[in-house]
Amino acid sequence: MQIKYVMSSLALGVVLAISGTAQAESACKGLSKSQCGAGCTWVDSYKTKTGNKVSGYCRTKPGKAAKGAASAAKTKASKEKSKASEKKEALKEKAKKAKSKKEKQAK
Repeated sequence: MQIKYVMSSLALGVVLAISGTAQAESACKGLSKSQCGAGCTWVDSYKTKTGNKVSGYCRTKPGKAAKGAASAAKTKASKEKSKASEKKEALKEKAKKAKSKKEKQAK
């Protein structure tokens, strides 16, 4: 059960790291053409191959904030993973001690 908790915590950390990246990269999201400025670029409306019309939108310039945000998210995910590994090892050690104690009591 404790391992499930560790794995759940690890999964949650990864999800949070990914969502943090998405939030950091969406600083330009929802801006109008006149508001789309520094660090952002305007994409004009266009039609897809299937004929669907896509309205114009503001987005982060390629290679700008996206790299920094992705790097920060990777660092955060790495730290979360490290913490989860440490907790997992501590739980293993605790279980090992408890097993040893039970064996001694059984004798």
